[in-house]
Amino acid sequence: MELAQLAQIGEFLGGLSVLLTMMYLTIQVRSNTKAVRAAAAQETHDALSQGYLQLAQARELNRLFRVGTAQGIEALEPNEVGHFIAMWSYTLYVTQNWL
Repeated sequence: MELAQLAQIGEFLGGLSVLLTMMYLTIQVRSNTKAVRAAAAQETHDALSQGYLQLAQARELNRLFRVGTAQGIEALEPNEVGHFIAMWSYTLYVTQNWL
């Protein structure tokens, strides 16, 4: 075999190895993306669960939620409005992170 033929074979094998490496990296990136999305969904679920637990345990927060949601923010006292808005801001922030 001549040197030129060996060079061509070397170029072919080099190109093939680059192609196989790119395919492997594509599979790994897709797998990592799925794992990151699953972790983000779990974090959102945990945060929302924690918020619902606080809502269930705190009587006053539960009342603010029920009155503010059912009757509107106008039914709350001025100092309660801030708590109501903060509660919904937290909920929206968590769900925004999920999306």
